[in-house]
Amino acid sequence: MSAVAPVFDQVIRLLAMLPGVEVSSRHPVGDRVRLEIVCTDIRSTVEIRRLCMAANVAMAPVVLDPSCAGDMQHSCFSLSADTTAMETISHGNLQLLGIHLVWHLHRRDVLPADAANLLLRGWSAAPVGP
Repeated sequence: MSAVAPVFDQVIRLLAMLPGVEVSSRHPVGDRVRLEIVCTDIRSTVEIRRLCMAANVAMAPVVLDPSCAGDMQHSCFSLSADTTAMETISHGNLQLLGIHLVWHLHRRDVLPADAANLLLRGWSAAPVGP
């Protein structure tokens, strides 16, 4: 986990930059990491679901109170990402999630190009424009 820890920390910081998303817990589990997040609105839920699908990261609802199971305004999810290396991606699907988060945050003008490209270079990913 020690080699994955900086990537895990960075992905958590990137998730926290998304409006309406809060990371509530994190757990390394062997070759996987698990994050529990809270989405405070439907837009954040849709964004996270799309980003997880793009990075092949599992996203499952976590129901804390069965009476709130249908409430999409404050939804809890468990994200599970494989950290096994694949081709040029050293930290697997966790790193892919980070890459997709950087591209998304840059597109939304939350992350400047310089900061985005610094992360993307370190992750062997395509840079963003100016």
